[in-house]
Amino acid sequence: MAIRRKAGCLTRIIAFFLLLSLALAVMFMFFLSYIVEYGITAKTGFPTRVEELNSNPFRGSVSATGFGISNPDHYPSPDFIDVLRMEIKASPVSFFRDRIVVERVEIEIPSLTGVRNAEGRINFEEFRSVVEEQLDERKSLDPGKEVVIERLRLVIDRVVLVDYALDGGESVQEYSVNIDLELTDVTSLRSVAPELFRRFASAGISFDPDAIFTAIVPERFLSRVRSEIGADGGLQPEAGNADP
Repeated sequence: MAIRRKAGCLTRIIAFFLLLSLALAVMFMFFLSYIVEYGITAKTGFPTRVEELNSNPFRGSVSATGFGISNPDHYPSPDFIDVLRMEIKASPVSFFRDRIVVERVEIEIPSLTGVRNAEGRINFEEFRSVVEEQLDERKSLDPGKEVVIERLRLVIDRVVLVDYALDGGESVQEYSVNIDLELTDVTSLRSVAPELFRRFASAGISFDPDAIFTAIVPERFLSRVRSEIGADGGLQPEAGNADP
């Protein structure tokens, strides 16, 4: 009888911890989107929203829908990055090794908006600078691990460039880029830039020194990007793409 009572007590303890773990997992999933929203907003100053975010650490998968990053108040237009869907699948075992293997990354972006305000500040440039500072600070504290993305798919439908620094006031240029880019064995996102910007240039987006989109490219990589797209100053907007 004593053995049975001990076994029953152990079963109840195990059941309690299983229920507690399940409850904590549900709470974590419920608050995960708020954690991400607050984290990106606090670190970058760019308001972030996530409609739905799901994560399964045991399978190494993360998916998000309705993910968007807006501009701070010193930009007249709030539009910046609009992500319809993002899915990431990684190998959980690799997180315990020096080389993290991300099996698949898929990102669908319906709209990407570059804005230059009246003072000449560009949202692309400001956001990139803040992110680079955060990465450099983190790298100084922890060298990190090598990451390889076995398959990367990036879909971008539309690019909008809005300039408020011109004498004529607001200037809007809209491009239907219709990019569906798929790459394999990506070890650095910098390696994605040449092909991505080549696609942008083919759609008529300018990469001359005064172009808004040029600000997203660090100066040390700009000459390489220009040579990769095959045009020193980039291509000018095609007729009909720019609004008067």
